[in-house]
Amino acid sequence: MGKWIVLRVLYLIPVLFGASVIVFLLIKVTPGDPVVAWTGPFATAETREKVKVALGLDQHIVVQYIKWIGNTLQGDLGVAFSTKLQVKDVVWAAFKNTLILTAAAGGLAMIIGVWLGIIAALQRGRILDQLILAFATLGLSVPPYWLSLMVIFYISLSWGWFPSGGIGPSEGGGGIPELIRHLILPALVASVIPMGIISRVTRTAMLETLGQDYLTGLRAKGLRERVVIYKHALRNAMPTITTMIGLQMAYLMLGTAAFVEIIFRWPGLGLETFQAIGQRDLPLLMGIVLISTAVFSVFNLIVDIIYTVTNPRVRPS
Repeated sequence: MGKWIVLRVLYLIPVLFGASVIVFLLIKVTPGDPVVAWTGPFATAETREKVKVALGLDQHIVVQYIKWIGNTLQGDLGVAFSTKLQVKDVVWAAFKNTLILTAAAGGLAMIIGVWLGIIAALQRGRILDQLILAFATLGLSVPPYWLSLMVIFYISLSWGWFPSGGIGPSEGGGGIPELIRHLILPALVASVIPMGIISRVTRTAMLETLGQDYLTGLRAKGLRERVVIYKHALRNAMPTITTMIGLQMAYLMLGTAAFVEIIFRWPGLGLETFQAIGQRDLPLLMGIVLISTAVFSVFNLIVDIIYTVTNPRVRPS
């Protein structure tokens, strides 16, 4: 088992290397002049030429990549054009905020989604099962940016229950209570899609488990129904459920949360990416995409390890 985990970790090296090449080339072929973004529209040609040389943009693209990946391996992601701050500092600050949003939304999606899935499986074919399936389907169908706008318009602007955006006074200066007030709406919106997926997967996994003959034998032995369901049926369905939860956390952090952050002005990776695109901030874009790729790869590795540990049938000998 330990050898398998080491091999899976080593597999990340070529994945991340390939991702770094793709990220670098995609950013380089993107329309726009990074020198203009750095110097501004009113700089002279002489100034721009000096900046181009200073940034190493006059060198061959292969040389630029080697220098960039070398600096990246040393923890130096460059300087953001828009703020003149270190990219690693900007990305780290945004990543922490995205992690807060993902943890809140993911926790809601996991708890409520698993609970709804279990209820739907136990009420199969009944009205409650149909309502839960309809709710899950609706959650999967509604675009997060549209839902964000509707929530802001009604709950925040019309009713005035919660703030319409941001992370608090002075972007985080209001303490934990103020952070929670600003977190509630984006977390609820971001949790809708993963909640729907987790509930449907939980329902399917529980139905497959509940149909097994060994559960009939456990009931015949006199075990209470609650024990049969939660100690045995749910336990055997958990490998499938856990895998889906892990995948949804990764997609939530790097997908759904990005749209929610932009609409709610939550200062995370999604909002930073949106602003970096608008400002042609190529070093910041490369840093964000590279870090996001690494996080997604690590998430997938963790999911694989958890699934292998919890499911003896796929555990390597």
